[in-house]
Amino acid sequence: MKKYKISLLACLVLFFGLSAFIWKDDPIQGLIDTIKNKLETYRVNYNSEKLYLHLDKSQYVAGETVWLKAYLVEAATNQPLPQDALLYVDILNEEGESIKQIKLAAQDGKAEASISLPDTLESGAYQLISYTDWMRNFDDAQFFRKNIRVWQARAEPSLGTTISDKYTSQLADLQFFPEGGDWVAGIHTRLAFKAIDKQGKSVDARGEIVDAEGNSILSFETTHEGMGAVEFIPEAGKNYTAVVSLADGSQEKYVLPQVKNQGYGLRVKEYADAEFIQVNIHTKGEGASPLLLAVVGNDKLLHTEKVMLEGESQIVKLAKNDLPAGINRITLSDTQGQPLAERLVFLHPEKQLQLKISTHEPDYLQREQVKLSIETFDAEGKPVAANLSMAVTDEELVPEDQEKRSLNAHLLLSSELKGHIEQPDYYFKDINAEKKEALSLVMMTHGWRRFNWYEELPQITQNRKNALSVDGKLEKDNGTPVENGEVILYVKDQPDIFLVEETDKNGYFSFEGFDYYDSVEFVIQGTTAKGRRDVKVLMDEAGFVPQWSEEAESVYADELVASTEKFVSRSANQASVEQSMQVGLKEMLLKEIVVQERRQEIVEPFRLHTRADVVIDASTLPVASSGNILESLQGRIPGVNILRSGMYDYRASIRGGGAPLYLIDGMPVDASALSTINQFDLDRVEVLKGPSAAIYGGRGGNGVIALYTKRGGPQYEEVEPSDHIILHSQRGYHKAREFYSPKYTADGKADLPDYRTTLYWNPNIQTKEDGKAMVSFYTADRNTSYRVLVNGLTNEGLAGSTAYSFKVEKPEEVSP
Repeated sequence: MKKYKISLLACLVLFFGLSAFIWKDDPIQGLIDTIKNKLETYRVNYNSEKLYLHLDKSQYVAGETVWLKAYLVEAATNQPLPQDALLYVDILNEEGESIKQIKLAAQDGKAEASISLPDTLESGAYQLISYTDWMRNFDDAQFFRKNIRVWQARAEPSLGTTISDKYTSQLADLQFFPEGGDWVAGIHTRLAFKAIDKQGKSVDARGEIVDAEGNSILSFETTHEGMGAVEFIPEAGKNYTAVVSLADGSQEKYVLPQVKNQGYGLRVKEYADAEFIQVNIHTKGEGASPLLLAVVGNDKLLHTEKVMLEGESQIVKLAKNDLPAGINRITLSDTQGQPLAERLVFLHPEKQLQLKISTHEPDYLQREQVKLSIETFDAEGKPVAANLSMAVTDEELVPEDQEKRSLNAHLLLSSELKGHIEQPDYYFKDINAEKKEALSLVMMTHGWRRFNWYEELPQITQNRKNALSVDGKLEKDNGTPVENGEVILYVKDQPDIFLVEETDKNGYFSFEGFDYYDSVEFVIQGTTAKGRRDVKVLMDEAGFVPQWSEEAESVYADELVASTEKFVSRSANQASVEQSMQVGLKEMLLKEIVVQERRQEIVEPFRLHTRADVVIDASTLPVASSGNILESLQGRIPGVNILRSGMYDYRASIRGGGAPLYLIDGMPVDASALSTINQFDLDRVEVLKGPSAAIYGGRGGNGVIALYTKRGGPQYEEVEPSDHIILHSQRGYHKAREFYSPKYTADGKADLPDYRTTLYWNPNIQTKEDGKAMVSFYTADRNTSYRVLVNGLTNEGLAGSTAYSFKVEKPEEVSP
C-alpha cells in the first residue's frame, strides 16, 4: 500500500511537470486556457444584462400615457434576471435634457410602467432610454433606446410640414468593410459597404470603384437597407476610390481602406452548407507560425483550432450544431492573443417561442366584447409557459412601428451589435437566401458590442442595485471630505426608526435596501468620527442622466405623418373623455396610495429589528432611587451587568463587552442621558445581544439597550435643519396604473364617445403549462382594423413575438 502511494505521487508530479513543459512548448494551449479563464471570469463576475421595452405605440399626443413593459435578462442566456433589480427609464428631448425619469422595481426580469407625458411638451422627437446601474459599467450602447414622436394638440399648422424637411434622406457617408478586418494585397477579398444619410439611416447608392489613375475596376449597387458587397483582388501600392452618382447628376467620392502589403484575411460562408460554416483563412507575406482560430458565443469558448498555414490558405469547417443561435465571433489570433482577423456570423435560432393568436369571431361590431386566445409553443410545437405583453392599437391612426424590433430580434441581434440595425424583424420572418445574404452584410458592417476576450476586463464603478438608495457626502467647511464620519437617517416625523452609516475615505455614504413608492422626506444628520457637528451634509441631487444617441432609430415624418391630424384630434378628445369617466380617481389614489402605502410600504422597510432578545414592561421594574433607569435593570437580564460609575450614573455591559448602543425612541444617546428620563414615562425596555444587534452596524457591536416612552409622555422637539442635519425629499419607485378599458354590456350604453387609439394594453399575461391564456376587452366607436402585437419570454430564455389583426364595423341600422 505504501509503495502504491509513493508511485501515485510520483505520477502526479510527473504529470504536472509534463503539463507545464507542454504548455511552455505549445503556446497555443496556454492561450486557450487564458481565453477560457478570462471568459469564465467575465461570465461569473460581470454577468452583463440586456433590456427590452415593449411600448403600446411609437407616437403620442402631449398629455397621453406611455404604457410599457420591461424585459430584463442575462446577456449570455437571455433568461429573465433572477434577482430583483432597480431599473431606470428616462425620456430626453432633442436637446438631450431629461424631461422625465422614473425608477422601476424589476422582479423576475419584469417591470411595467405608465408614464404620463406632460401636456406642455412641444411637438418633436423624444428618446426613451432604459438601463440599470450595472449597465453603466460598460459602453452605454448597451442601454435600450427608442425614439418616440410626441405631437402638441394645440399646434395650429399641419404637424408634418417642418418635420419632413428636417429628415431628408440624402447620402452623407459611404463606408467599406473588408471581410476579416484588413484589406491585403493579392488576396481575393469581399468588401461589404453601407450608405447612410445624416441621420444614420440607410439610403440607396450606386457607382463604380476606380484606381488612382481613374481606371474603372467594377461597379457596385446597394441591395438591402443601404448595404451591398463587392469582391476583387487589390494590388499592392494602389489606392482605390468609390465614385457615387447622385440623383442630380453630380458625383461624390469616398476613399476605400488602405491596402496592406501583408496580413491575414477571412472568407466565411455561413449559409452555403446546412451543417457546417466554412472558414477560408488567407495570408500574404506572413510566416508559418502557429495561429489559433477561436469561436466565442454566449460568453463561452465554443471551438478552438490550431492553424498552421502550409501555403497561403487553409479551410476550417465548424459544425453548426456545436454553436448557439444568434451571433458567434470567429477570431484568428497569434500565440500572444493578438487578433489578426475577425468575423461575426449569425445562426438563425431553431428554438424560438412560437405564439398563436385567435379571436372567437373574425369581425366585430362597435362596442362588442372581443375574446382573444393566446397559445405558446416551443420549437417542437409542445405547449410551454411564457410571460407576455400585448398592445392592441388602431391600425389606421397608429402606423406600424417602422423600427420593427421585436423582443427576439432585439435579444439575438440588435443588442449584440453597435450601430442601429434597421428593421431587425426582417431577418427573422420567412427566412430565405436573400435575407441570409443581407444578414451576412449586417455582420460585416456592424461592430461587436459585447466583451472581447483579448481586451482588458472593464472597470467596475457601479454596484448592482436591487433596491432604492439614499446617497450623499459629508464635508467640512473647507471642502475636506469627512472620513469615517457617522450619518443617521430616518423618515421625517418617525425618529424611532433610523439607520446609521459610516462615510468612506472620500466622505461618501449610501443607505441601501429601501422599497417604497411615492416621495419620502428623510432627516439626515452627519457628524465626524468623534461626534463633532461642524460638517455639511451634501446630497447626490443630480443623479445620472444618459446621453442622447444619434444611433437610435430615427423617427421620420413620412413614417408617422400619415393620418397625424386625425390621430392628434382623436387622442386629445379621448384624453378629455377618459378624465370625465374617471372622476374622483386622482383623489382616491391620493388617499389610498400616498397615505396608506406610505405607512405600509415605507415604514416597515426601515425597521431595524423586529424581535429583541429581551423585552421588559417598564411597569414591572422597581423604581430606581438614583433616577437612572439602568439601576432598575440590575440583576433583571441574564448576561447584562449594571455597574455604578457615579452617584447618579450607571453603565451597562452586555456579556462582558464594552459600552452598548443606547437608544431612546430610536435615537442614539449617550449613557448620561438615561438619568434625565422619567421612569414613569417609559413604556418598555428592549435588549439585543450578540448577532441580533448586528443590524445596527459597528455601533451595535456591544449590544443594544433600547428605551421606548409612552404615547403622551415627554415630547421631543423636532430638530431644526442646519448644515449637519437636513431634510431631503426623494422619489421612490414608479407605481404603474391599471390600463383603463371600459366594459360595455348589452343592456347598457355609455353616453360618452370612445375613440381610443390604444384599445387595450396588458403587460402581464401568463400562459400556464398548457400554453394557453385568454383576455377580453371591448371595441370602440370607429370602423377600423386593430393590430394586436404580442411579445413574450419563457424562463428558459426563449423569446418570440407575433401580430394579428381584426376588423370592427358599425352595426346596420334596424328599420322600425
